[in-house]
Amino acid sequence: MANRSYLYATNSYKDEAGTPLYKDIVGISEYGYDIPIAYKLLLSANPTIVRSSIWDLSGDIAILSPFDEGVNRLSAFLDRIDIPHIDGLKKNSLEFLEKHRRKYFLLECGEIFDMEDEDLEPQNRRLLNNIASLDSEIDACLAKVGAEVEAEIQRMGSSDQFLSAEYKNLSAEFRLGIRELGLEYWSDVLYYSPSES
Repeated sequence: MANRSYLYATNSYKDEAGTPLYKDIVGISEYGYDIPIAYKLLLSANPTIVRSSIWDLSGDIAILSPFDEGVNRLSAFLDRIDIPHIDGLKKNSLEFLEKHRRKYFLLECGEIFDMEDEDLEPQNRRLLNNIASLDSEIDACLAKVGAEVEAEIQRMGSSDQFLSAEYKNLSAEFRLGIRELGLEYWSDVLYYSPSES
């Protein structure tokens, strides 16, 4: 089984006394062995560390952030990727998120953290800091996509051939680079279904 990062959405995460209380929670996506840039963007609007909805641990190892602002940030990022082949992925992503709209995104990366020989909470704090300052990672990601486009154009022989090709006919290397963005994994059925407690 792959260690995964899990993305959920919820309308409430604590009661009036401040006790963790997830309500109306729904699965959004899961991704094996990493935390894709799409997740980080969705959690990048005022992220905060909270109690896990999956694991009954004393420490706070999840991250919560406002839903609508996160979708806006992902949408702005996608607008910067001008590749017609992924227009369908952009459209499907935003439509799925709108259909599952809640008040907050909830990111659970305990399985990812568990791959390291370190307590989970310090790793979660580092992830929070990373998510709160994504500019350099966004620039690096866009540069990588641009380099992959150039490499694919060279493989195909011309930009016209690249632009006219169907996505499924592009190279496995190019499609893997696009998959690493995290745009192909939207689902409300995840390995863990948090209980509303």
